[in-house]
Amino acid sequence: MASVFQNGLWTCGFDMLATGNLTSGSIAGMWDQFNGGGFGISANPSWARFTGKGLNCSQNAYLGRTLGTNLSSMIVAFAFWTPTLPSSTNIQSFLTLASSTSTILTLGYNNLGQLGAYAAGGLLNGNASSQIGSLTAQNTVVPSTYNLYEISFSATQVIVRLNTNVILTVNSSFASVNQVYIGSQNTNISVYFDDFYMLDLTGAAPLNAFLGNTRIQTDVPTGDSATGGLNAWAFTTPQGTDYGNCANIGPNTADYNSSATLNARMSLTFPTLSATQCFALNTWFMAEEDAAGTRGIVAIYRNNNVDQVGGNSVNLSQSYAYYNQVSTIDPNTGAMWVTEPASVAGGCEIGLSVNV
Repeated sequence: MASVFQNGLWTCGFDMLATGNLTSGSIAGMWDQFNGGGFGISANPSWARFTGKGLNCSQNAYLGRTLGTNLSSMIVAFAFWTPTLPSSTNIQSFLTLASSTSTILTLGYNNLGQLGAYAAGGLLNGNASSQIGSLTAQNTVVPSTYNLYEISFSATQVIVRLNTNVILTVNSSFASVNQVYIGSQNTNISVYFDDFYMLDLTGAAPLNAFLGNTRIQTDVPTGDSATGGLNAWAFTTPQGTDYGNCANIGPNTADYNSSATLNARMSLTFPTLSATQCFALNTWFMAEEDAAGTRGIVAIYRNNNVDQVGGNSVNLSQSYAYYNQVSTIDPNTGAMWVTEPASVAGGCEIGLSVNV
């Protein structure tokens, strides 16, 4: 399996998921490990940190992502809130880093709101155990409000930041990580997530350190390209446009765009970004091949009439799955998006091209 990281980054905002309970098939390509738990995993606008949707994981429910590479250092970050604290006899785990399903590190909190790091148990393997270092102060974990957690993992040290402030540093010796899990352990607590990102620390600065109070803004397209010939895919009705079918949330497999023509493309416009700075553009798309054979597509970013291929060709299978491709550099200027006003990145067209 190839690494999930492109330009050192992987992001997921959950907004493209259909409202309601998820199934393992509905998140294929996004989160490849799925355990529905006692009451399931679901997405809903009511749980969003800003706009869009947030994710709820009920008792014993978790999502996991296989990284496709072994990392001795990385950063995992997400917005998180818990409606309550666990009973005095439990540790509520909500993040587990693993190697082939064996726990490397799990984070959890107790009935006093103290957060700690543990070397065993967690989301995969039962109650968190083998505490590493000390616990944070009481009431560090505050129920019923979203807070941003950033976790830096290396072979010698783990650093946890809460809303950009370091709250825990533990020294230890760890094996490499190739799986990341978020969710709820067996404490009768449903927990909530949004604005998830990971860094493998190989990207160009600033994508090789904590990014701070970030937001993953997930938007559907609002228009086709104004450039003639760039929306050559066939589309179904009633939407009647390339962008209309791409704007279905969740995806409606009866309303789709299609093309079997090499180099045919669709190019779409998007809303203004609600930010002053943009680290990267990450396009998620759901696609399948509808007949036997080999067919591949690739994302294309277009700014000021200059094109940029978003990554390697995606070879499709005969069932719908999510794929993503990342751009960190403005194709027009060659500068990183983060060095330019967010309005420049917001004006970038994003689309797909048939390349195989």
